[in-house]
Amino acid sequence: MKKMICSLLVICMIFMFVGCSQSQDLNNNYVDEYGGLSSIDDTIYLEISEDTYSLQDTAVTYSIINNTGGIAYVVLAPLLERKTESGWETVEPTDVGFCGTPDGIDRQWDGELLLDWYAGSLVAGEYQLNFNMVDSSENFDVTTVLTDCFWLE
Repeated sequence: MKKMICSLLVICMIFMFVGCSQSQDLNNNYVDEYGGLSSIDDTIYLEISEDTYSLQDTAVTYSIINNTGGIAYVVLAPLLERKTESGWETVEPTDVGFCGTPDGIDRQWDGELLLDWYAGSLVAGEYQLNFNMVDSSENFDVTTVLTDCFWLE
């Protein structure tokens, strides 16, 4: 009887541990409605340097900030979307392709989204830049979409 009670106690503790780790994971992977990863401590997030850019600008500058204390694997293939009446619409790049291999980011990655990659496709409006974060350099399962918004005028 004592062994059975101990076994049940161990099983309950395992379920509690698994349940807590899943809950924590969900908290760390919540993307808020205004763009940007929201969590208790914003462990990793995308930050666009300016709120507004001109259609005459050559690039949108951004940083991916990693406060996890470890390596975060991000696919640095940008997904650009424009807000429309029916929701977010993908803006396809012209004459350029992106590699889908994840890069390890230690503390911070600074980059530029070149606007001429989307020549002829950009109009004034609200845009959202997205990058996929994956489990590791070998496992490409998307765990989080890092996102932030900006305006083109």
